[in-house]
Amino acid sequence: MELRRLNWKVDQEPQSAQDWIDVQSIEKDILLAYHQMIEHGFCTPELDWGHALAIPYWEYLKPTFLNDFQEGFMHEGCCVLILAMAWSKIHQLSWYIDRHVGPIEKGLETFVAMNDNQHRLHNALCLAVSEVKGKALIDASARLRDESNWVLDEFVDGYFVSNTRFIEHKKLRADQFKKSVNSKKKAEERK
Repeated sequence: MELRRLNWKVDQEPQSAQDWIDVQSIEKDILLAYHQMIEHGFCTPELDWGHALAIPYWEYLKPTFLNDFQEGFMHEGCCVLILAMAWSKIHQLSWYIDRHVGPIEKGLETFVAMNDNQHRLHNALCLAVSEVKGKALIDASARLRDESNWVLDEFVDGYFVSNTRFIEHKKLRADQFKKSVNSKKKAEERK
């Protein structure tokens, strides 16, 4: 399957409607993968490399003109996707990564970590790529397993936990607003 090339070039600020659709396509793929990984971890045949997930994610690891939140989400998500590709090969579910190891390594060279967690994610991904290149399948190192479990906890589970907190906070604020409005109505009725 051919890679799905996007119009948006990461070294340019998204300007056209198509550029923003491309940014959203990457975000959508990240969320699709996160949804699958929350149930199955990295070892899921549901991640359909080369078909449903066919963007060259390694091209989107370099600094962008997006805001810090969007750029962080994109970089972290693309790293998690590539790590999942590596696990698909380690568990003999897909050999999709084999065709792209060279460009992935080049993409990893352009990655600039914005914090300690991203630095650790980058190191885990470099370890996974080296394992895919040089080790027997099914035999991932204990360090890669530990780092991959940390990635799942920190980025995949962390995404859902942080969004759940955000939703709970919004509900709390809405409830407080309703109580405030109701209190004012009752006070006015008493007058």
